[in-house]
Amino acid sequence: DVLCFGEPGAPVPEGTLPPAQIIEGVVHGVADYGNKMGIPTVAGAVVFHPGYTANPLVYCGCLGILAGGGHPTGVQEQDHIVLVGGLTGRDGLGGATFSSLEMGATTAEECGTAVQIGHPIQEKLASELVLEACKRGLYHAVTDCGAGGLASAVGGPAASAVATPPEAALAAAAAA
Repeated sequence: DVLCFGEPGAPVPEGTLPPAQIIEGVVHGVADYGNKMGIPTVAGAVVFHPGYTANPLVYCGCLGILAGGGHPTGVQEQDHIVLVGGLTGRDGLGGATFSSLEMGATTAEECGTAVQIGHPIQEKLASELVLEACKRGLYHAVTDCGAGGLASAVGGPAASAVATPPEAALAAAAAA
């Protein structure tokens, strides 16, 4: 995990939480979430810089290990799209598009609910479901929505599949 904050004790712009308060909340959130998911925090870095005062950066990642050849990755024609997971924020399935906006004193009011509030217990269940589905051979490929949103999650794998051109699909439907 890499956590980037403004300098503790430094003056902050109007409408901005003090770095010490942000640090406390982030550290608590990372620990609480990881513990509920069963993911240990094993390494990381903390960076203090004035540029992060009104725009802190919290980059958390994890790594999983699967047996070689045990995880299918090839989307196939006629595959179905199945969505599994928790609720999303106001930004919905569009991903983290709000994060490209310039942030200021009104950002929390304008975009505060755009951030997905994770539900680690529900996500742990989803993780276990995907692992069980893999063991049973119930899917050909799996991905997450991530910051790219639903379009990215579906479009990326679909681009690797052989798709029927819309004209051919319409002709086949008309002939049937």
